[in-house]
Amino acid sequence: PPAPPATTIPRFWLLALKGCSLTVDLVHRCDERALAALADVRYRRLPDAAGFAVEFEFLPNDFFANDVLVKTFVFAGAAAASASGQVAEEEAGALQRTEATPVLWREGKDTTVAAGENGRSRARASFFHLFKPQGADAALFGVRTGEKVSAAQLEERQVALAFALRDELVPRAAALYTLAARWDGGEPGSSSSDEEEEEEEEESG
Repeated sequence: PPAPPATTIPRFWLLALKGCSLTVDLVHRCDERALAALADVRYRRLPDAAGFAVEFEFLPNDFFANDVLVKTFVFAGAAAASASGQVAEEEAGALQRTEATPVLWREGKDTTVAAGENGRSRARASFFHLFKPQGADAALFGVRTGEKVSAAQLEERQVALAFALRDELVPRAAALYTLAARWDGGEPGSSSSDEEEEEEEEESG
């Protein structure tokens, strides 16, 4: 029988993200329940600029009110050339800017912050830093305080992520899901490495 639609398979896109080599390290334990509500990922080219937008569609969930979160990657270069399909974004120029839909978090559900000392919140590693304003790349990629990472290195990671979402995650989602499901044992991710990572983050905070 034909495979059921991706949206009917529990945690399909969560596991697809965990099966993709460039997104697996961006998904943390604090993200998994929210990403379990991810129903579809797709991309579209921009009509008036060189670049593309990746759309993440969610089922109703307890974490945020958005139905769709969009991450847009705009590259320097001729919009007309990109729109005509004659020039790929990679060839049109460097990453010019990114745009993102602000996440409308429900009270106490923001996965990008955690409780710190004296009741003050602190940033923590989360996939949802992807939807923060431009400049939040260090938090997205888990760069720790004091770690030296140049703006050029962060841009390289953003570009690699952009094309991984478009060229690996979207077209190969079923294969990535199958791969990650084998590692995951069919249960929500709760590996000891994830637990150790979260403990380490809290100690360093």
